[in-house]
Amino acid sequence: MGVITMSSKKRQVERLQFTAFRGATQPVVFHFAPNKPIVLIFGENGSGKSTIADAFDFLCNNDFGSIRLKKGTTPASHIVAVSGQAKDLQVEMDYGGRTWQARLQGGRPVTTPADPPHAFILRRTDITRIMEVTDGDRYKNLKEFITVPSIEDAEAALRSLCRSVESEVERAVQQKLTAETTLQKLWEAEGKPNSDYQQWAQSVVYRPMDFLIHQIAGEKQVLEAIDETIRVSVAYTKAESDLSLNQRQMQEIESQIRRVKETQSSGDLLKTLQAAQVYLRNHPEVEKCPLCAKPEPHQTLLNLVDAQLAQLQQLQALQGQLDQQQQSVQECEGVYKAARVKRDQAFDV
Repeated sequence: MGVITMSSKKRQVERLQFTAFRGATQPVVFHFAPNKPIVLIFGENGSGKSTIADAFDFLCNNDFGSIRLKKGTTPASHIVAVSGQAKDLQVEMDYGGRTWQARLQGGRPVTTPADPPHAFILRRTDITRIMEVTDGDRYKNLKEFITVPSIEDAEAALRSLCRSVESEVERAVQQKLTAETTLQKLWEAEGKPNSDYQQWAQSVVYRPMDFLIHQIAGEKQVLEAIDETIRVSVAYTKAESDLSLNQRQMQEIESQIRRVKETQSSGDLLKTLQAAQVYLRNHPEVEKCPLCAKPEPHQTLLNLVDAQLAQLQQLQALQGQLDQQQQSVQECEGVYKAARVKRDQAFDV
């Protein structure tokens, strides 16, 4: 008959049943002991050993088994028992807690569900062929029948371990290169003492702890001084900018005051114009300027007085703004001078 091995791990065939299959004119059922890893079936020629092997081949591999190897046979016809019909043929198997059934459909074996375990069938003809091939080719013909318990799991674990080790080695090499680059930069920053950066690093490592603590404290003070220098520099820049802005604004106000003053002959003109404005509004019949007695229409005189008063009031407002801006400039100058002193002190340190 041959040897049968199943492709799944740690599971066994529990039951095999077939009907109208080859020489089985009646339903045949085999129950297999679940605690037996090997099952040996023996009997006289023609007792049905090959039929059992072909049933596994039919269901697991959708193959006609040994009938396919016999000359002058039609597998789809000869696989059916003499007293049966193709529609009655059925092979059923319980394996690993699941059940599969195989029937003839369209002249070929079809198994449902469509994911049965694969069965390796080693027949007498296969053994003869293996014996006849060269030594180097025998393993190629036998390798699918050779199984070592847990070997695939062990190989998978070994491959995973190799990948992990390779990754760790690659990471360690990268870390080493990074450390060497950092040490070389530090060595160059120190003025390249000793003969190379590695000797310098070793000498630094073996320095006394008190020396290192003192060095760290000194470098910390330097960093704090640098931070303070940056802070006061920023404050100085801002103070300088604020002072410049306020000075420009003060200059603009002064320029506006000069332009307004150019149209005025006297700072005392305001009171006179205000009096003239009151007089003209109270005496609409007046057609002469109350100041110079020049003949002018009443409305023209009033408009001129209003315009002069508006300019003088603008001048007073600008003068108030100038006073405020001068005070702001003085304050900014004080802040600027203090910031400059702090900056100079910080850079001197």
